[in-house]
This record gives sequence, structure tokens and C-alpha cells, in this order.
Amino acid sequence: MKIQSMIQRFLQLPLVERFLSLSLVQRFLKLLLILPALAGSYSHSNNLLVNPGFESGSGQSIDGWKASAYINDSGHSAYSIDGDSHSGHNSLKIFSFQENDFMLTQDVPVEGGHAYKLSGWVKTENVQSLQGKIGANLCIARSFIRTASLKGTQPWTEVECYFRITPNRTSVPITCRLGFTNSVATGGAWFDDIELSEIQLPTDSNLPQY
Repeated sequence: MKIQSMIQRFLQLPLVERFLSLSLVQRFLKLLLILPALAGSYSHSNNLLVNPGFESGSGQSIDGWKASAYINDSGHSAYSIDGDSHSGHNSLKIFSFQENDFMLTQDVPVEGGHAYKLSGWVKTENVQSLQGKIGANLCIARSFIRTASLKGTQPWTEVECYFRITPNRTSVPITCRLGFTNSVATGGAWFDDIELSEIQLPTDSNLPQY
């Protein structure tokens, strides 16, 4: 009965008011359809990384991560699990006594054509880059895709970047790095709570490709 009464009242409205009422209803219904899509475009799946907070391992044996450097010499750089963490008990610490490009990398399975977000927390102490401009950062190894870098002495800072995997790739080398291609650095950097997650974005989104 309530619905019939509402319909009768609607039909009794002048034509212009009926048109405006229908227009508002249509807009509202369109908004209800669009909102879930907008929310989905920024929703993140589970973290794809193994041992993202460096809680598993000890010393230089860190589960899931492999070290490499531009100059493989213990007199230039060192790394270890450290108790100065953003969350949990541990973090990764990289310290370069002399200029170097030092990194720990994890190869992560991904799906070609999909978009991803890389994020994490970074802290630095007296990081300098006399050759080049890049200090501590998260990046994809063997590419120029990276987050913003931190230099000098900085507190725990969240950094992030976005990218899309090309159709033929099945994995991506996620890297915690002090330095970069053509940019060596000195000083200390801590990394924690690293996250790689898939995001839902239109295929024509303007993202760097890996």
C-alpha cells in the first residue's frame, strides 16, 4: 500500500517536478553502481613478500632475501638483522663504510599484465651520495622503477611506488637498496614492513612497465 501511495503522489506532481525527481533517482542509482568500482580500484590484496618484516633469520642469514652489491667487499658494506624496527622486533640494516650500491633482493611471483604497489618503511643515518643523487630506497632490481629515496638522517618514513608487469613476465625482483644505478652511497639505512600487493586499475592506467 505504501508503494502504491507513493506512486499516486508522484503522478500528481507537475510534469517538471516529476522529471527532476526521476533525474535525481537516476543519478543516485548510478552513484551506487560506481562506488564499488572506485573502492575496488584501490583495494590491495595480501602481501606477496616472504619475511617482509625481517623477523625470520639472524645475522646475515635472512629468510627470503639475497644480498648483492656493486662492490662485493666487506670493507665497503655490511648488512644484518637489527633491533631498531618500525614494527615487530627486527628490521634490515645496511651500512656502507665506503661508497657502494648495496641491496637485498627477493624474487616474487607475479602475473603478467597486472598492476602492483610496492611500499615500506625506511630510516637513514648520515646517508650521503657524492656520486649520483639517490640514497636509501625500495626498487625493482635491474630497472629504474623505485620509490623516493632518503638521504641524510631521517626517521622512519613510508615510501611507495606503483608499476605494471608486462605480459611475458612471471616474477619481479623486489629490492631494499642503499644506492642505485650510477649512484653510490655511504651511511646507514634501515628497512621494515616491506609490502608488495596487487592493485586493481584500468589497463590503460599510466604506470611504469616492468
